[in-house]
Amino acid sequence: MPHKQRYRIAYLCPCSGPAHHQNLGDERLFADSLDEARTIVSSNIQKKKCTWCDGLLTNQIRIMFSEVIGPYDTYDIMGYRCACGERVEVLRALHGTGFTIPVEATVQCSKGQLRKIMNPEFLSLETWTEQTQ
Repeated sequence: MPHKQRYRIAYLCPCSGPAHHQNLGDERLFADSLDEARTIVSSNIQKKKCTWCDGLLTNQIRIMFSEVIGPYDTYDIMGYRCACGERVEVLRALHGTGFTIPVEATVQCSKGQLRKIMNPEFLSLETWTEQTQ
């Protein structure tokens, strides 16, 4: 029996609603082969709701790409260095998925120093990558 690997599969799939919204998805899962991973993603799709309406996703999945990835998630982090020297995380996203930038966010360092970040300030924050284990 082959060793399970972790796969990332990105897909595009329309919903069953009247507007047939296109939903972009990104699944990460363990499977024995790439074919098995694609089969699992295809069967899971029909249980998901549309991002834009109450319709369910259809079985008309279009795989955009698939790849073998490491066993642990890697995250892109957006943040700043506080006056006390601590690195403060403001946003976190799975590597390669992009950030969803809010209108504002209030964060604080471990010493309790608050900072309110407004939308235009997000572009000036530093970014770094971390991996979970």
